[in-house]
Amino acid sequence: MNIDIWYQIFDFLDFKSQILFKNVCHEFSKFEITNMYNVKTSKITQTILNKCDKLIRLDLYDNIKQLRVNHLHKLRFLKISGACNVDDIMELENLIFLDMSNNFHIKDLPKNIKFLDISGFCNLDKNKIDQLQLKKTNTFKNNKYENSHVFNSISQYFVAT
Repeated sequence: MNIDIWYQIFDFLDFKSQILFKNVCHEFSKFEITNMYNVKTSKITQTILNKCDKLIRLDLYDNIKQLRVNHLHKLRFLKISGACNVDDIMELENLIFLDMSNNFHIKDLPKNIKFLDISGFCNLDKNKIDQLQLKKTNTFKNNKYENSHVFNSISQYFVAT
C-alpha cells in the first residue's frame, strides 16, 4: 500500500492509536504524532509540545502550566478552556476550531477561526470576534456576548439556553 495512504489513515487516529501504530513496524516509527486531543492534559509539557510540532489536534483543558503553542503551525483544532495557561495563539494561521470557554488569558484571535466556543467567562473584546468570519459560535452562559450585535457577520451560530 502507498505510504501516503498510511499517513492519511494515521492522521485520523487518536493519540493512543497513533502510538500503537508507530510501534507496528520500522517504517511507521517515522510518523510524527498529530493528535493530542484525548490525552490527560496535565501530562503535557512544553518539552512534549516542542517535540510534537506536527500536531493537528491539541487539548490543553485545565493544564495550568505556562505553555507556548505558536510554533504548532499545522494546528487546526485547539482546546484551551478552563484554567489553561496559554495566552498567545496569534501565529496559528491554520486554526479553524477553538474552544476557549472559561479562559480569560486569550485576548486576541487568529483570523481563520470558523468555530469558536466562548461559553462561560472569557476576556475577548467584542470587536475581535466581529472581525472573524465564523460559521458557528457557542456563547452559553456568557452574558458578555449573548444576543450581541457582534454576531451580525456570522452565517450560523447558536446560543444555548
